Amino acid sequence: MGRRRLVHWLSRTELRIHGYYFVPFRILFYVIIWLFGATTLFGIMRLVLVLGKMRPSKTQQDDACGNLKLEDLPDEIIVHILSLLPLKDAAATSILSSRWRYFWRFTTSMSLDFDFDLTHNHGSYRKFYDVRYYTRSKRKSYIDWVNTVVDQHLGGIKSLRVCFFLLHEHRIHIDKWIKFAMTSKSLERLELDFSVLAESITHHYRFFHELFSANFVGFKSLKVISFKSVSVNGKDVEYFLSNAPLLERLAVHDSPDLVRLRVSGQSLALKYLAIMDCWKLKSVEICEIEVLRMTDYFRLKKNFNRRYPVLPNVKQLHLRLFCDEFRVDGGLGNLRFIIEAFPNLEKLVLHAPYYLPPRIEDFTLRYRKVPKCPHYRLKEVEILEYSSKYGDIDRVLYLIKNTVGLQRIVINCKYNHALRIMTTKQQLLEDEEVSRRHALTQLQPQVPSNIQFVCL
Repeated sequence: MGRRRLVHWLSRTELRIHGYYFVPFRILFYVIIWLFGATTLFGIMRLVLVLGKMRPSKTQQDDACGNLKLEDLPDEIIVHILSLLPLKDAAATSILSSRWRYFWRFTTSMSLDFDFDLTHNHGSYRKFYDVRYYTRSKRKSYIDWVNTVVDQHLGGIKSLRVCFFLLHEHRIHIDKWIKFAMTSKSLERLELDFSVLAESITHHYRFFHELFSANFVGFKSLKVISFKSVSVNGKDVEYFLSNAPLLERLAVHDSPDLVRLRVSGQSLALKYLAIMDCWKLKSVEICEIEVLRMTDYFRLKKNFNRRYPVLPNVKQLHLRLFCDEFRVDGGLGNLRFIIEAFPNLEKLVLHAPYYLPPRIEDFTLRYRKVPKCPHYRLKEVEILEYSSKYGDIDRVLYLIKNTVGLQRIVINCKYNHALRIMTTKQQLLEDEEVSRRHALTQLQPQVPSNIQFVCL
């Protein structure tokens, strides 16, 4: 059923709410638009029609007497619909009828995000520390809100996401939330994101796998784990891998305790691994991974071969490089080692951001002097936060020179505004436009015609 036909049908349909009143559906139609927006509304209604098997026939569409009764919807369908909404929006539906009052307590998806938009509330990113103080003042209310939700929730959950500026001193509450999630046998997704304006790494929440009792049977349904600004070590990672047989995605961001990482095992279901901003990482042992995301620091160049042995199974690599603006090679040396370490790589996403103002105006790289290292499988290269000042053009030309079957190059000039705290939003937009013009006028003419060039 098309959107226009669906609107026409809904406008001619009536709802009997709580068995006492007939309410034109168009009234509820506008109420839901006001609460959640038109896009969410059409998604919800489409789901109701499919799951409830109430798709009207052509005769029903033309029959003005056809009624869709709200009380006829099974509880499972209503709970499933509410689980697709943010938790606060799901709770807002309790005003629709007395029957809906407590449905939000049975939602299976709990996304407990802090409702604060850094980008829109602060046009200048020089106010970074003002934002940090603001979030500190909201900690208690956020913690109280999450505790209330956890205490009132009924039934199991499939996903839990906690996102706020929390530290190790709040471990009593965080441990409680984790234990609450783990009591659900159907838990598939666990996300702890404490990276919002994170402070010193010494204050990170420390996760201990000893948190679970000896009788804990494991994470039988868990498929996704994401930890940001959470301290975990190699043993913690191995604990999750050995106790979550269905785990497909594992992400660890900004963990100061992760020194050695070992991801191996014949029964692993893991398909995606992200290791970002773990600057103490010394060694990596990975098997049977197709998609890998990681961060590398140029100061570890001498240990690159030891840290990253040959990983033949990786087909997609998302690599963020923290470049030292005083180095003259721009990391091309490490780029050569990357090509050697991932012989079957098909897609490379390269991110080499510079968050500080440049001190060297002329940052010209000489990619022709770096030894050749041909790669035969690489088909697509994407450069994130492309810059005209720091040698991104040389990195692209080096990859073109050393890849045999390259088919597509994507240059993304959009900057991460939240992390560039020394620059105003207007200046960042101007820098994006400068980088975009540079990519189109300086880089694109040097790209062979058989390679597709995309500039965003």
